[in-house]
Amino acid sequence: MSKYWILGLAMLLAIAPHSVSGEPPAAETFVVEGTVTDESGKPMQGVVITHVGGTGTLVYRGKPITTGPDGRYRFQYPPERFRRLKRNWPWFWSQRLEYGGIILQVARFYADKEGYHEKNASRRGDLVEAGSMSDIDPKWHDPNRTILPGKPHHVDFVMVRNEDTSSTQPLTASTALNPKRPFVIEGKVTDATGKPMEGVAIDVNAGWCTLMPTGSTKTGPDGKYAVHFRPGRVSTEGEFPANVQMQAAIVHASRDGYYEKDLCRGGNLSMAGKLPAYKPANQIVEPHKPASDSTVVLPGKPYRLDFAMVPAARVGGRIVDRNGKPIAGLRFDMEGPTYPGGSVLAGATTEKDGFFILTSVPCKTYAIGFSDKGHKIRSNEMAFSHPGKYMLELVHDRHAGTLTGRFSSQPAEEQTTVPLQLNQQVPVQVEHRISSPGYPDRMISITDYKAERFGDGGLRIHVDLTSTARGVQYEYFVKAGILDQNGKIIREAASDLLNQYGGVRSIGSDDPVTKDSIDLNFPAGSQIPDQAKLRLNLIVGGVYAARDGSAWYTYKY
Repeated sequence: MSKYWILGLAMLLAIAPHSVSGEPPAAETFVVEGTVTDESGKPMQGVVITHVGGTGTLVYRGKPITTGPDGRYRFQYPPERFRRLKRNWPWFWSQRLEYGGIILQVARFYADKEGYHEKNASRRGDLVEAGSMSDIDPKWHDPNRTILPGKPHHVDFVMVRNEDTSSTQPLTASTALNPKRPFVIEGKVTDATGKPMEGVAIDVNAGWCTLMPTGSTKTGPDGKYAVHFRPGRVSTEGEFPANVQMQAAIVHASRDGYYEKDLCRGGNLSMAGKLPAYKPANQIVEPHKPASDSTVVLPGKPYRLDFAMVPAARVGGRIVDRNGKPIAGLRFDMEGPTYPGGSVLAGATTEKDGFFILTSVPCKTYAIGFSDKGHKIRSNEMAFSHPGKYMLELVHDRHAGTLTGRFSSQPAEEQTTVPLQLNQQVPVQVEHRISSPGYPDRMISITDYKAERFGDGGLRIHVDLTSTARGVQYEYFVKAGILDQNGKIIREAASDLLNQYGGVRSIGSDDPVTKDSIDLNFPAGSQIPDQAKLRLNLIVGGVYAARDGSAWYTYKY
């Protein structure tokens, strides 16, 4: 009986509450300090610096610090360490918390002040905490952005005053508030010369992680638009729209044959029911962090956003294997500069003959990429420098794991620079000879121009062209630039991709010589200096249509 009594006593002692002792070592602390100034370098008072950090989910660390008259701030805090519970001997009397090395984790510092935003979106405050430099991998962490214990890290911020992005005009019928879609973005879309563009699609996608389409509209004849949209995510707490959590609101402008000049960077916005206030320490950070308060769309406050559209490239081609056999059904993406909210520009799937077509490609540098049984295949980079038609030949060598691309045809550009003369027909010579076996005289050229003032300071350049490519129609595009006496371009204009009938602009007919003309308009208020020069660029794309016996055949691409 006594042995059972001793066993029971031992079990009670084992499950009894034990004291836990142990304190973290009095190690050196992390220190982050710096100065906040305006653009002129003057210290700024009243800027709130917030600290968040963690290894996965970021949480608020301590209270934010507000800068004083000297614009300075200073954070000093202990590092987080690995911990484990160790039982002392005898094991049933007490336990001890032991501390190990410093945890490698993210530390971010944000600068906020009402009416201002940080010049670099607080990117200088993106840091990492480490016990020593040996803990970090230079491939993933910048040594210059690593905080070490006992070594103060200096981070300065520059604050810029916000522009007034709300609408300055009273709400009209098009922007009157919709209770179900209380968020409004309005603005104007123009071409590169400032001419209003009709029929440009404006789309809004909102949320975090996964973006949802929440609003769309199109511009009118005056190029203006007002898009009403809803959030992609809504909290179950509180009343709408005040309960809308901070989330991305990506605005995209598109029209076939064009792309937005800055790839819609201005449309990289955020939205919320209200601007977020400070949260207590160790609360989870909002899933989405806006670049600044000035980029947050709020309910009932229309946000002004303008776009400028420029002509795009069109890309067609084939993907074949190393033996020349077409690869059908291959899904690929164009990788390079892209729009906000996307990791690739566009994608397509090859047809049964390996052919593909991509329209409205920005005139920038891209590569073609796809996945082959888990292996990433990426081609060489190819520059689409001009609007117009490009033909690609891509060869995929599966054994070598390579994809090689080259242009089989691309727009050709010719240019000339001549003195700018007003109100007279000025002969010029901008010629593009077309290399075609058996047809050595095929040529498209600009023969003359006439510059005239119109309206309140506007300038119109009337350009005449000829083509000797009988039986073939070639796509073309014309640009004009006004240069000062130092050769610097001060104004630019470009022709539309489409003609007055809505078709692709092309030149050529059954006649030995075909003539065409085009007007390039510089907007009112264009200042033309004395001794200015005019630069004319002729860009000839691919074949649009050709004579096939008794009929004209329009090319598929």
